[in-house]
Amino acid sequence: MGAGWIYALNNPGHPEILKIGMTEIEPMERAQAIYETGVVYPFVLVHAERVADARAAERFLHDLFSKQRVNPNREFFRVTPEHAILAMKEAVNRYPPITESGHGNAGLFSEALAQAFLGMRYLNGLGVSQSYTEAARLLEFASNQGLVSAHIILANLYSKGQGVSQSDLKAAQLLERAAFDGNATGQYLLGFVYEVGRGRPQSYKRARNLYRASSDQGNTDAQCALGRFLLAGLGGPKSELEAFTLFKLSATTGHAEGQALLNSMLSAGYRAKPPP
Repeated sequence: MGAGWIYALNNPGHPEILKIGMTEIEPMERAQAIYETGVVYPFVLVHAERVADARAAERFLHDLFSKQRVNPNREFFRVTPEHAILAMKEAVNRYPPITESGHGNAGLFSEALAQAFLGMRYLNGLGVSQSYTEAARLLEFASNQGLVSAHIILANLYSKGQGVSQSDLKAAQLLERAAFDGNATGQYLLGFVYEVGRGRPQSYKRARNLYRASSDQGNTDAQCALGRFLLAGLGGPKSELEAFTLFKLSATTGHAEGQALLNSMLSAGYRAKPPP
């Protein structure tokens, strides 16, 4: 395992418990990704550190807090944020961080992370009075420093006109920055922009290419979207077999749309057959 992040997340529904783990994507994006159906409140990032060996650093933290682990099969621990942060600082000493690729000024990048974390608190009204305007201001700073997750969250604010003047064009530009950095979520969302022609001229071909790029990285939303395009022959050749494969792949993760699309094909009598 190579470089990545170790993080501690808190959920207001269980304030005495922290989720402590590792991720190769930015911690804020990880927090957003695990905010799923059945979870009342979004996860809040307590702290995160960049390390050279994320898997080893995570193992160190899990071993350290083994007696506080709530469930042996889940990454939840009954520890205070203060203890978690101290432990993560020790993990950084053991697995020193590397300079973030694309960010020559590590101090400025750390400041961007701090501003983005605070922006998310204002966005969700967690510990502060909710303010879309303040959230947008802080996320704008982080985005200008190249923080990919800030591009995506800020794009959503521009799309909805929350805290900023509504602008589909600005939202699309931010998603382009995320997509061109190779971010799977950014690629999927930009694909949707081209699919519906919102902020950019409609192009099924570009949408399909972006959905494929995101799908190849394991994004389940993109797998469903690409499957739809393949089933209908939008932006390229039609392929029921590949569509079925993508729906099945998405469905196995519990993705509701993937399950619905897979069941729809099965109900219509489709049975996967290998190509001749």
